[in-house]
Amino acid sequence: NEKCEPYWPQPRDKTEQVKEEDEDQEGEKNGRRQEEEGEMRQFGRFLMKVKNSQERDGFIITDLEIQLLSERRAVRHYWFSSWPDHHVPECIVSLLRLVEDVEMHRKSLKSSPSSEPITGPVPGSGAVIIHCSAGIGRTGCFVASSIGCQQLRETGQVDILETVCQLRLDRGGMIQTTEQYQFLYSTL
Repeated sequence: NEKCEPYWPQPRDKTEQVKEEDEDQEGEKNGRRQEEEGEMRQFGRFLMKVKNSQERDGFIITDLEIQLLSERRAVRHYWFSSWPDHHVPECIVSLLRLVEDVEMHRKSLKSSPSSEPITGPVPGSGAVIIHCSAGIGRTGCFVASSIGCQQLRETGQVDILETVCQLRLDRGGMIQTTEQYQFLYSTL
């Protein structure tokens, strides 16, 4: 409930995307499990319904409907279940597929038709919210990888050092370990 309230302060009409990694310090999955289609859960005043859930190579995509009173929002949740805290994924391809899937979904929201009622999904990119346990290690790697892939598409070059420096100006500590920094070079 406390996590949802800041994102629902006033009426908004955008579909939101959420990518969350939920693991504790040892890399165990905090009892998280893949939600099942049709499952409904109550979080304070919020009602969450699982519309669809699919497992991909190293991550899970869950389409949710979050309801507060009569207002409903579509949320796409990405959970990179195979990425241990303070480490790097075993497979670079899984991260690149996740980056590509998030970007493709974000772009698809911009081109959606707007014939839906106010309670339905509305076109627009919405927010992409990225978070791991501390919000700097895995989150930083995902954001840097996403930026790097965009740079490669647009210019054919990538500046990993500059990207990491800018991310660290925006949020101190991004890319927590040397292993994560080296992983960016392997990935990009």
